[in-house]
Amino acid sequence: TATTATTATTATTGTDDLTYSLPLRPTSIHHSQCKKHNSDPEACLSQGADVTTCAHDIVQTLSSPPMADAYMAYQKCISGNHGELYKCNKLKEALLALKN
Repeated sequence: TATTATTATTATTGTDDLTYSLPLRPTSIHHSQCKKHNSDPEACLSQGADVTTCAHDIVQTLSSPPMADAYMAYQKCISGNHGELYKCNKLKEALLALKN
Protein backbone atom coordinates (compact mmCIF):
# COMPACT_ATOMS: atom_id res chain seq x y z
CA THR A 1 0.00 0.00 0.00
CA ALA A 2 1.03 3.64 -0.27
CA THR A 3 1.34 3.88 3.52
CA THR A 4 3.64 0.87 3.67
CA ALA A 5 5.79 2.25 0.85
CA THR A 6 6.02 5.63 2.57
CA THR A 7 6.92 4.02 5.88
CA ALA A 8 9.44 1.76 4.20
CA THR A 9 11.05 4.70 2.48
CA THR A 10 11.20 6.55 5.79
CA ALA A 11 12.64 3.52 7.52
CA THR A 12 15.18 2.90 4.81
CA THR A 13 16.34 6.45 4.32
CA GLY A 14 16.14 7.64 7.90
CA THR A 15 19.61 6.49 8.87
CA ASP A 16 22.93 6.52 7.09
CA ASP A 17 23.72 2.87 7.70
CA LEU A 18 20.38 1.28 6.84
CA THR A 19 21.50 0.51 3.33
CA TYR A 20 18.32 -0.91 1.84
CA SER A 21 17.73 2.48 0.28
CA LEU A 22 21.00 2.53 -1.66
CA PRO A 23 19.48 1.11 -4.87
CA LEU A 24 16.77 3.78 -4.66
CA ARG A 25 19.12 6.74 -4.29
CA PRO A 26 20.51 6.95 -7.87
CA THR A 27 17.09 6.15 -9.33
CA SER A 28 15.51 8.92 -7.27
CA ILE A 29 18.26 11.40 -8.14
CA HIS A 30 17.84 10.65 -11.84
CA HIS A 31 14.09 11.30 -11.54
CA SER A 32 14.65 14.53 -9.59
CA GLN A 33 17.14 15.80 -12.15
CA CYS A 34 14.73 14.98 -14.96
CA LYS A 35 11.95 16.94 -13.25
CA LYS A 36 14.30 19.84 -12.59
CA HIS A 37 15.22 20.13 -16.26
CA ASN A 38 11.79 19.42 -17.80
CA SER A 39 8.66 21.48 -17.33
CA ASP A 40 6.57 18.82 -19.09
CA PRO A 41 5.26 16.42 -16.39
CA GLU A 42 5.13 13.55 -18.89
CA ALA A 43 8.83 13.85 -19.71
CA CYS A 44 9.86 12.01 -16.55
CA LEU A 45 7.17 9.34 -16.28
CA SER A 46 9.54 6.45 -16.97
CA GLN A 47 11.99 7.66 -14.31
CA GLY A 48 9.10 7.99 -11.87
CA ALA A 49 8.02 4.44 -12.67
CA ASP A 50 11.61 3.29 -12.00
CA VAL A 51 11.51 4.94 -8.56
CA THR A 52 8.19 3.23 -7.78
CA THR A 53 9.49 -0.17 -8.91
CA CYS A 54 12.67 0.19 -6.89
CA ALA A 55 10.78 1.26 -3.74
CA HIS A 56 8.37 -1.65 -4.22
CA ASP A 57 11.29 -4.09 -4.46
CA ILE A 58 12.74 -2.72 -1.21
CA VAL A 59 9.39 -3.10 0.57
CA GLN A 60 9.06 -6.66 -0.77
CA THR A 61 12.52 -7.56 0.53
CA LEU A 62 11.83 -6.09 3.95
CA SER A 63 8.36 -7.65 4.15
CA SER A 64 9.49 -11.18 3.30
CA PRO A 65 11.01 -13.80 5.60
CA PRO A 66 13.37 -13.70 7.34
CA MET A 67 13.17 -9.91 7.59
CA ALA A 68 9.43 -9.38 7.97
CA ASP A 69 9.18 -9.61 11.77
CA ALA A 70 12.23 -7.43 12.40
CA TYR A 71 11.05 -4.89 9.83
CA MET A 72 7.55 -4.68 11.32
CA ALA A 73 8.99 -4.20 14.81
CA TYR A 74 11.27 -1.43 13.53
CA GLN A 75 8.40 0.20 11.61
CA LYS A 76 6.15 0.15 14.71
CA CYS A 77 8.94 1.61 16.81
CA ILE A 78 9.44 4.48 14.38
CA SER A 79 5.71 5.19 14.27
CA GLY A 80 5.33 4.90 18.03
CA ASN A 81 8.23 7.27 18.64
CA HIS A 82 7.07 9.92 16.15
CA GLY A 83 9.95 9.25 13.78
CA GLU A 84 12.68 9.64 16.41
CA LEU A 85 14.90 6.96 14.90
CA TYR A 86 17.52 6.95 17.65
CA LYS A 87 14.92 5.38 19.95
CA CYS A 88 14.79 2.35 17.66
CA ASN A 89 18.51 1.65 17.32
CA LYS A 90 18.34 -1.86 18.83
CA LEU A 91 15.61 -2.87 16.39
CA LYS A 92 17.54 -1.32 13.52
CA GLU A 93 20.61 -3.36 14.45
CA ALA A 94 18.52 -6.54 14.54
CA LEU A 95 17.22 -5.77 11.05
CA LEU A 96 20.72 -5.03 9.75
CA ALA A 97 21.99 -8.29 11.20
CA LEU A 98 19.45 -10.16 9.05
CA LYS A 99 20.67 -8.42 5.92
CA ASN A 100 24.15 -9.91 6.22
